[in-house]
Amino acid sequence: MSQHTRRGRIGSQTAKRQPSIQRSGSPTGQEVSMALPSQCGNSSVPESDGMFFETFTALAGKQEIVRIKTKKKEDMNRDKTPPLETNIIGKQKGYQLSSKEFQLLYIEVLYTIKHKIGTTSGGHTPYIHDLYAYAQDSFGVSPEDHATLLARASEVKAPIVILNVSVVKAKNLEAKDANGFSDPYCMLGVIPASRLAEEEISDEEEKKNKKRNPLRKLSGSFKKKKAQKKKEGIPAKYIQTTTVKQETLNPVFNEKFRFDLEDVERDMLHLDIWDHDDESSVFDAAKKLNEVKGFKGLERVFKQIAQSARTSSSGNIDDFLGAVCFRLSDIPSTGIDEWVDLEARSTKSNVQGQIHLKLSLATREDRGIPEEDNWNDIRQHEDLMAIFIEHEIRQCQNDVYKWSGNLPQEATTILHQHAIQGDITDVQKSMCRWLSFSRKHMEHPIDYTFLLKLLQDLNDKWMPGSLSREEEESLTDSFLLFRDFCLALIRKQHDIFPPSNNAAFHRLEYMLRCLACMYKSKLFQKCCPFERDMQSEINHSIKKGTQAWYEHMSALVKPQVRDEDNILNSLVDLTNLVNMQLQKTVDYHNELYISTVGVKYFNLIYKQLDKFLSEALSPRLDNFNEGKSLLNIDNPVRIQMTVTSFELYLALKHFNIYRSHLTCEYEDQQLAQMYQWFKIAVQRWLTLAKLKLTSRIQRAVELDKDLFS
Repeated sequence: MSQHTRRGRIGSQTAKRQPSIQRSGSPTGQEVSMALPSQCGNSSVPESDGMFFETFTALAGKQEIVRIKTKKKEDMNRDKTPPLETNIIGKQKGYQLSSKEFQLLYIEVLYTIKHKIGTTSGGHTPYIHDLYAYAQDSFGVSPEDHATLLARASEVKAPIVILNVSVVKAKNLEAKDANGFSDPYCMLGVIPASRLAEEEISDEEEKKNKKRNPLRKLSGSFKKKKAQKKKEGIPAKYIQTTTVKQETLNPVFNEKFRFDLEDVERDMLHLDIWDHDDESSVFDAAKKLNEVKGFKGLERVFKQIAQSARTSSSGNIDDFLGAVCFRLSDIPSTGIDEWVDLEARSTKSNVQGQIHLKLSLATREDRGIPEEDNWNDIRQHEDLMAIFIEHEIRQCQNDVYKWSGNLPQEATTILHQHAIQGDITDVQKSMCRWLSFSRKHMEHPIDYTFLLKLLQDLNDKWMPGSLSREEEESLTDSFLLFRDFCLALIRKQHDIFPPSNNAAFHRLEYMLRCLACMYKSKLFQKCCPFERDMQSEINHSIKKGTQAWYEHMSALVKPQVRDEDNILNSLVDLTNLVNMQLQKTVDYHNELYISTVGVKYFNLIYKQLDKFLSEALSPRLDNFNEGKSLLNIDNPVRIQMTVTSFELYLALKHFNIYRSHLTCEYEDQQLAQMYQWFKIAVQRWLTLAKLKLTSRIQRAVELDKDLFS
């Protein structure tokens, strides 16, 4: 028999792999088919040693087959509903209202709706019936209980309506002084509807008297003066002044005023701007407001105040720069924030310029509580919002993660009215939104993109000193609870946020963005000054989570029969699982963690898994190297252990390839020296391969003899 023929029989282990190449699209499928041992009648050569060489060759493609199967499985999960976070780490139950607190809060809502103030603006509903119906549905109150509690709310004394005025600044005022400037100040006040009615009656009577007897003019004027002496002066609380801004035509005031209103539907706000000629006259006049007698309209009151402020010997009087007037019934519930053109008192007045005003309505209750203390209103606002959120979540059923977080028009109208009636500021409203949504998020996971917007809005509105100590303490508790919740999710991220699921991985991304936004905010630093930095907290959680994942995987592959072969197989399976996890880290997690929170995710888990695998492999491989000789080619168990140890070698080699993704080297990379564990094993492989090859040659020679005999 020729030497060429013998080489073909000996090398038949290579031919045995050809069908898989052909399935991959090999253009030489016909030639491979001709070389198959089974078709040459020589299949008994490789079969004589249990396909020893073919088995080693197949190991190289085993990892790729596993990877392809895993990817197909992941692709099937891409658009599925993400795992529910609270099903894995449990619901974090927050504070629950008692039945009495729940009832009192419902009465507060009914009271708020009943005493709705301000004209309805965009985004809010004007229909009281719809507001009552939504409140009843959200609270789950029966019609009978609703009627009873509405009656109780109606018995409570109506609140006092308040007008908040912020005089921001003015521009392009007329120059009244010789130096080309003015010294402007504002005088503003509310004229009550009751006084407007008195003046209208008085004016009508005066006109009638003049028509009846013109000769009685002097007598009537005298009597009128007597009557004016008996008339009470206008209360000082109705008229207030800003400070004087020296030598400017564009004054910046930034001063705030509050006025109690008698009748919001008919009361009027009037504001004048004057050029001040004597530094002390304004303040003296402001102190003597109650001495002003017999006014007709607030314009005349202001004029009388200015006239009474003449203190210089030259008789100078403050010059008029313009006026504005508002009907309070025209103020929307959202308030007014705009520039207003100044108006003249008559056609003879020369007026120019604008003034920037902020007007809003609020209420207060006469309960003996300081106006500045609205902590109870804030807590009610948070609880009310939480009830509305819970109601909307019930409508979503199992798709809460898809909810945008936007409440319906009825809910926003009630919350808006409760805020303005409780004089809750913008930053306090933002705080309540964060407190209530983050609280409910731990029971029913909400969209993290929405939570991120709430955090950003709170950070934008907060200024040092804008929140009380109680409010900051409440935020401290909320921030830390949310942080701990997120860190618990990171520890379980392999189960909660599988990267193969698009929705789940999106949630992981924005959860990390929420943490980054919170930690970077000055508000968090103010409320939580002694907490560890974010990277340290996340690093710790990643390590804990990686350890828990590794222990779980180790338990899964742990053999029931603990003999040497099964133990080696379990180590191969464990190393392959670790490699797949590292691949996910490279493909998904590492870049995400670096870009959002600045954590080098791959470095952390590679170092940790290197340590875990080393601790698991080292004693087993030492025992394997010290074990009995594996050179018995007739012992299939020993041969299989040799193959398995080679497969383990390939898996560990694959693990070490991932070292190229490390951004920095670290000491004690134990598996980097893994080749030392296989020194004896390599010698055994080579010796065994030599024996197998010799045996295969002998078998081939025997077949040739039989063929040509």
